[in-house]
Amino acid sequence: MAKTSITAIATIILMCAGNALAQTQQAPLPDVTVTAPAVTPNSTPGVVAPTEQNPYAGRNRVEENMFVERPCSETRMSSSAGGKCLEGYHLATGYDMSSPCHIQLSVVTTSTATHTFEADTFVFDPYLVTSGGPLPKGCHVGKERAYDLSRLQDMNSMTRRGTNWRNYIDNEDDGSRSAEYSDGRLNCVALRRLGPNWQGGVIWSVHAAICRLDGAPVQPSDVHAMLSSLKIRVYDSVGNLRPASQSTAEMTVE
Repeated sequence: MAKTSITAIATIILMCAGNALAQTQQAPLPDVTVTAPAVTPNSTPGVVAPTEQNPYAGRNRVEENMFVERPCSETRMSSSAGGKCLEGYHLATGYDMSSPCHIQLSVVTTSTATHTFEADTFVFDPYLVTSGGPLPKGCHVGKERAYDLSRLQDMNSMTRRGTNWRNYIDNEDDGSRSAEYSDGRLNCVALRRLGPNWQGGVIWSVHAAICRLDGAPVQPSDVHAMLSSLKIRVYDSVGNLRPASQSTAEMTVE
């Protein structure tokens, strides 16, 4: 009799537990309102604001506070005038971040007795050979034919302070762009230059801003001095199985 009672009690307990579980599972879900966080323009591939056009996968806007300062001997761009060098994003063509094209964004900033400037480069080593073999033939830095005044204005921290933009020049022959602007009392010039042609694009592109410290207009000689001081290290030493002697080591900007 005692054994039967114990079995009956256990059965009742299991039935009650099962009913409670069923009720819990069948309980209606509460209404939930989810607000997605705002997406920062250009923070993800395909999200592009008008002044932050992005021909590459990932971010390609110069954001100095997010870049890492490196010795200028270790970055892909430096200046004979000295200054500070920053390593920016590693980029890829298209929207495939696994692309082996290894485009690097590097930045240099410096000041002299007469002017201050900031320049950046997108550069890749066309002769790079990794454990996966040579680069695909389609690798290149894009010529960005849509590069316009809005891109110059949003180029870096110097140009984003700019006002009174004027004398915009779009040279379709060589892809160069330039415009004058003001930064307080300073007169400045923003510009773009393209490097040697390669597979429908170029090996490197340079974007730069230069301001005269004495308030005088920026002269062509100022621009030439700044550009000629730049050295672009085309050879990519990271994971490269090809020795530097078999590649293009450095290029200058004219």
